[in-house]
Amino acid sequence: MLVLSVIFTLSSCNSENDKVVEEEGNDQIIDRVIESNEYMEFRVSCMALAEKLKSYTSTLSLEEFDELMSNLNNDDYMAELVGKIDVKNELLMVESTKETLLNYADFQQLDASERMNLFVRSSDNALNMMVKTCSEGGAADECERRRNEDYSYASSIYVSAMLACSCATGGIGVCLCAVAASAAYEYAITLADRSFADCLKNAK
Repeated sequence: MLVLSVIFTLSSCNSENDKVVEEEGNDQIIDRVIESNEYMEFRVSCMALAEKLKSYTSTLSLEEFDELMSNLNNDDYMAELVGKIDVKNELLMVESTKETLLNYADFQQLDASERMNLFVRSSDNALNMMVKTCSEGGAADECERRRNEDYSYASSIYVSAMLACSCATGGIGVCLCAVAASAAYEYAITLADRSFADCLKNAK
């Protein structure tokens, strides 16, 4: 019994050590992917599409913008929208960089949850570089923290959705999925900004 107990203990320790080593190894892979040209170019292409769509939606009235949001799953409506904006180059770039990322060896080693971890961490890194937090302290800081979290979440969900979109290959085509995902991302950012404004009002 004593021998079996020692063997079981050693086995358990080895399993835990293997798990820790595996997690550390996966974290290192995620870090490499975040810093890779393959991932950075895919993320940049996604954001370029979002910016192009925003340049159009910024001209819409509140009612027109809400109508767009309610028709994201309407292929006819979205096809008409694509006809109004020139996003052909952006869509092609998204498709090209996505295929490059999917063929990247380190990225292929990550499972679905690890890829989402990648998207969240890269979104947090981007916010840390671009967004300056309030310096007043107190409630205003909390409002800013919440908005940053909303931005990060929206960005990670957007990039994840873009990866799942299957655009037309072998030709230009129109990827309504990518355009709808970009519009949904913009809406999420809009809601985050509205919540931030309401938070600041209540903080006064």
